[in-house]
Amino acid sequence: MFECSKTYKFEYAHQLFTSYTNLCHETIHGHSGKVRITFRNNENATLDKDNMVIDFGKISATIKESLMSKYDHALFIPKDFPKEYLDILGKYNKRLTITDKNPTAEQFAYDIFYFVKHILQSEPNNWMICVTKVEFWETESGCATYQER
Repeated sequence: MFECSKTYKFEYAHQLFTSYTNLCHETIHGHSGKVRITFRNNENATLDKDNMVIDFGKISATIKESLMSKYDHALFIPKDFPKEYLDILGKYNKRLTITDKNPTAEQFAYDIFYFVKHILQSEPNNWMICVTKVEFWETESGCATYQER
């Protein structure tokens, strides 16, 4: 079976509602995130007529702009914080996303997986590939992975 992966980097900030350490809960803080998205061909994981799973440039043209417009330099805050706090953040942050769940590395891996899956399914090019795995690095040494079973 052949798979290929494309990696993207972006800067983002978040604040966790619950966490192991108080620092992540008490303060908005930023990370240099990295995401690796892995694809395979839908048809028995074979290669296409060009002997590729997908051309890296072609997939990047489709995914990168959508991914960056949603995640790069954005602030992610869970809806569990008080409404007054969320309102004030929304007033002064143009790239604020209020999340249903705690915006952890695991949740980013999950969300990006389904974000990319939706892009591939709604793209008029009728892609013959699917996303198989998303790895999300919150730090240089910390990575969370999501893949469907």
